[in-house]
Amino acid sequence: MALFRRKKDRTPTADPAFPFLTMEEGAHLRALVTAAFRQSGVDAQVGPDAARTPDGAVHPLRNLAAVFSSAAPDERAGAVFHHVGAVLRAQQSASPLTPQTVLDSACLRLMDRAALPAGWDAELAPYSTTIGAGMRAVLAVDTPESVMTVPAGVLADTDMAAAWSAATARLRAVEVEERDVLESPGGPIHRLAGGSYFVASRLMVLEDEIERVGDARRGVLVAVPDRHRLLFHVIEDLGAVQAVSALAAVARDGYASAPGALSPEVFWWYRGAVQQVTATEADGSTKVLATGAFAEAMNGLPPHAGADEATEGDDA
Repeated sequence: MALFRRKKDRTPTADPAFPFLTMEEGAHLRALVTAAFRQSGVDAQVGPDAARTPDGAVHPLRNLAAVFSSAAPDERAGAVFHHVGAVLRAQQSASPLTPQTVLDSACLRLMDRAALPAGWDAELAPYSTTIGAGMRAVLAVDTPESVMTVPAGVLADTDMAAAWSAATARLRAVEVEERDVLESPGGPIHRLAGGSYFVASRLMVLEDEIERVGDARRGVLVAVPDRHRLLFHVIEDLGAVQAVSALAAVARDGYASAPGALSPEVFWWYRGAVQQVTATEADGSTKVLATGAFAEAMNGLPPHAGADEATEGDDA
């Protein structure tokens, strides 16, 4: 007779498509999505990470899963039905996008390439800019119901130079509701946040923010975990090493669970050019990619002033 029994592992199994949900929560989410579409008379095929409607439209579920995760259990059904209803209303009320609409209304927007509808990443490549390994800057039109990414078919007939210039000007005018400074062991981290879907997209015009805080002759470390936040650290000394770690932690956590996720990585901005400087390993750890111009910028940095102050404090 066995005297001891192995304790059962009660850790819930993570949902394969959305690891921040349990398997049970993922199944509940998909059941609610199916019911919400059906209530509106749409027979959607709900898969692991997207819902497909009979008209061929593909609706990724990543953002809805993040909303579902953060909602109280008794509010989750309402959140799903509200979201699906808003998506369908936007689809029905949206006017067809035209080249003139793009010129008159489009704004630059960062997107997670994995969140684009199937096939769109390749189609948009000639009309967009790739940022790092996982993001793409595209043209999008903000409507009362939703933000619509302009498809390649419309962009093919659009004066792209004029549209990109006008979209950049609109991005510069985007309202940023919160600007503050977070203290970290590696030095100050500047944070931008707001309700606009375009706050993080200001990475494309980061020189505007640099002007507010002073010189950045060695460049800036940047994280854009989701569409509503942008964080950056001006490189001045070896505190930048710690800043990479701090920014990577924020980026990783935000990307895993926030609606509108953009990137779990850290980037180096220098005079308008953007280079990815971290990579997430298979085990979830972060690897620093100290290569090229970024490695040169980091070479010869003076000691971090905060480290000197801490040493003096310890000796006292």
